[in-house]
Amino acid sequence: MLRLRNVGMSILDSAHPDSALRGGPGDVERGIEQAEEAVRMHDYEQDAADVSAGNWFLLRTYVVAGRYEDAIRQIEVMLSRPSFFGLGDLKLDPLYDALREDPRYEGLSRQAEGLIEW
Repeated sequence: MLRLRNVGMSILDSAHPDSALRGGPGDVERGIEQAEEAVRMHDYEQDAADVSAGNWFLLRTYVVAGRYEDAIRQIEVMLSRPSFFGLGDLKLDPLYDALREDPRYEGLSRQAEGLIEW
C-alpha cells in the first residue's frame, strides 16, 4: 500500500498543469497514463482492499489535469463498490470545486448519501 501511495503522489505531481514548469511537454499526459496503468495493474479483482487507493489517485489525477469527464466516471466507479472514498470527499474536499457545477456531481453526492447506514 505504501508503494502504491508513493507512486500515486508522484503521478499527481507529474499530472499537475504547472508540472510543465518543472518537467517537459507531455508530463500531464504521462502522469495520467501512469495512474491509469497503476489501476489496471492493481485492479479490484486482485486486491479489493487496496485498489481504492489507486482509484483515488487516478481520480485526483484527472481533476488536477482538468479531465473532468474522466473524473466523474471515476467517481461513479468508486461509489459502485466498497471504498474509503465517499460523501465527505465529495462535500468537503476543495479539489473537487471545479466539478461541483456539474449536475452529475450533485447526483453522485446524493448517491453517496444513500450509501450511509444510519
